[in-house]
Amino acid sequence: MKLIIVKTNIKNKHQAYSLGYLFTISPAILDWSVDLEDKDKVLRILAKDFVEETDIMGLLTDMGHKSEKMPD
Repeated sequence: MKLIIVKTNIKNKHQAYSLGYLFTISPAILDWSVDLEDKDKVLRILAKDFVEETDIMGLLTDMGHKSEKMPD
């Protein structure tokens, strides 16, 4: 398992839930959360080892959201 953490522009629960539907039906995503209180709207995903950060960022782009890698 791996933890993927990215900044997003997700603004509200509705937007988070729409992504959550996709994450819920994917067997590679084990758990996820969006911190809407954080200024960076941080998305945390617990995923199987083969899922890459770029996969998640691409999915966010496809859904009309912006995302960035978190600084090391």
